[in-house]
Amino acid sequence: MPYPPDIVVVHSSDLHIDHDYTARLHGGDGAAGLSGVLNTARDAAAHVVVLASDTFDCHRVPIDLLERAAAIISTAALPVVLLPGKHDPAVPDAVYHNGPLAAVENLRVLGVTHEEAVCFADLDLEIWGRAHRDYDDMIPFERLRPRSTRWQIAMAHGHYVPVPDRTNRLRPSWLIGDDDLKAGADYIALSSPPN
Repeated sequence: MPYPPDIVVVHSSDLHIDHDYTARLHGGDGAAGLSGVLNTARDAAAHVVVLASDTFDCHRVPIDLLERAAAIISTAALPVVLLPGKHDPAVPDAVYHNGPLAAVENLRVLGVTHEEAVCFADLDLEIWGRAHRDYDDMIPFERLRPRSTRWQIAMAHGHYVPVPDRTNRLRPSWLIGDDDLKAGADYIALSSPPN
């Protein structure tokens, strides 16, 4: 099977879908950011969309908003790979396990539907990352994944600091330093600055 010479990836993070703050920013639609990202991805003829953490602001999201988010992802008709972050970790009661999101066929959630990696054989692409499984600190690239495909994307939630000081427990976010970015991937999809 011939692979495409290049692939188009749309990367976003920190959409913080909710029914309060984000909804007020977008005129009452807490899923407007997700809709905008996926519309842009379709317009760009993307092969895949990566959502690098904190897609949801928390797991206390009303069912109608979960249904809306599920419908937006489903109708995008694009593969979407989502990495749970510190706001929406892959805990037992996460929004990804049951309900509307669990039924979306084009949604892959690292740490939930796939342990640490998703492979797209038709693109010769692997997307990997370590999902937050609780609210504790973690080093996203503590264990690197050997390359098994032509293209590899690594995803992580955290804040970039060239040389992190991990001795200080009082810091704004999980830290990712220069040494962590030597993951050997073709692209590293990070989350946005700390919040």
